[in-house]
Amino acid sequence: MTPLIQFDIRTLLVSEAAVCLLFSLVMLLMAKHYPYVGGLRQLSLKFVATTGGISFFLMRSLFPYKLDVLLSNGLYCISNLFAYIGISALLQVRPRLRLPILLAVLSTVALAYYRGAGQTDIRIAIISLVDLLLRAFLMVALLRNLRRGAAVKMLAVFTGLFLLCDAVRMIATFHYGAPTDVFQYNVTQADYIAISLLANCGIGIFSLALAAREVTGAIERRARRDSLTGALNRLGMEEQLAVEMERLRRTQTACCVALMDVDNFKSFNDSGGHALGDKVLQRIAACVHANLRSYDVFGRIGGDEFMLLLPGLAAPDAVAVCRRMVKAIAALPHDSAAGASPTVSLGLTEIELSDSSEAILVRADKALYAAKRLGKNGVEMELAATGTGEAAPPVPPEPMEGSTLSRMAAFLKGFRA
Repeated sequence: MTPLIQFDIRTLLVSEAAVCLLFSLVMLLMAKHYPYVGGLRQLSLKFVATTGGISFFLMRSLFPYKLDVLLSNGLYCISNLFAYIGISALLQVRPRLRLPILLAVLSTVALAYYRGAGQTDIRIAIISLVDLLLRAFLMVALLRNLRRGAAVKMLAVFTGLFLLCDAVRMIATFHYGAPTDVFQYNVTQADYIAISLLANCGIGIFSLALAAREVTGAIERRARRDSLTGALNRLGMEEQLAVEMERLRRTQTACCVALMDVDNFKSFNDSGGHALGDKVLQRIAACVHANLRSYDVFGRIGGDEFMLLLPGLAAPDAVAVCRRMVKAIAALPHDSAAGASPTVSLGLTEIELSDSSEAILVRADKALYAAKRLGKNGVEMELAATGTGEAAPPVPPEPMEGSTLSRMAAFLKGFRA
């Protein structure tokens, strides 16, 4: 029975090459504009390799006997490898390349061995089997990440279409035999190329959708980061504070908030300009990051003012953490340009169930002002009212050390607070 529509083989191949070339250019442009999104360059090379493989196949009469098969198959293998690497990078998983590369090399050796005029069906079977196996590695990676969204699911659908197509082509070649002229209309050959064109379109479109999601996520993450220090910015800290307040209401787990301000920061800007001020902020931020737990949250909320969220710590423990932070910053190596090592003051409060974010920040700000007023380079605490009319307890005095005079001074300072 003659099919209603017959696709010309050359037309299908030229169409597939043009589509793949277009996708390679789009991927390359995206990689240039968004270098922080992994996988785009590899996907661009995947479509370039597919275009090259089709081009060698179309120009087969210009090459020595069966060299076009080796070149085309080599480029198709490279295309499958780059598809696996690129999509794995977008999924942020590590590809396992040793076995796929070995399969690609063995297929080239096998095609070089079966190069006789009457062995076309064996060559087609080898190419189909290797394509199926190489795409199976990508399929496994996609199936393990289906929860990552609709784009991943659709990539799995079109990769599965490729796998089905390779299997049917291999079986049909053994059953019906290989065509005598690859460019003469043949149902198996035409359907394979048409489905390959459709699958490449699907993989290109949904790879771009996955890349666009990564670009959007990266932009959102950057919008919540301070470009100078790498810490969260005010928006990011406000969101994290809301998260911790909700966690407190749900789990009744303590959490403290501290505001930190650089002492005499204007002097750094006056003596060395804004470049020196920026350097001081970066050094302080690096020191704070180095002294925090992995789940503590740190951000710059404006100028020389920072915020700390300390989940799981009640006020006494948080005071100890903040004091360690103050000492670590004061112990930073002396910078000749700065003229002196920077110091910081911290104001601390503990979140209560009935708190609003405004009330928390007002208390922390009061404590910070008290730390500044009492000589800077220290920690003060302001807790919520107890509900009995009693004042919140003061910060416990710092453990005494050093000479008798210094111990007495430390004690008096704690007593005054």
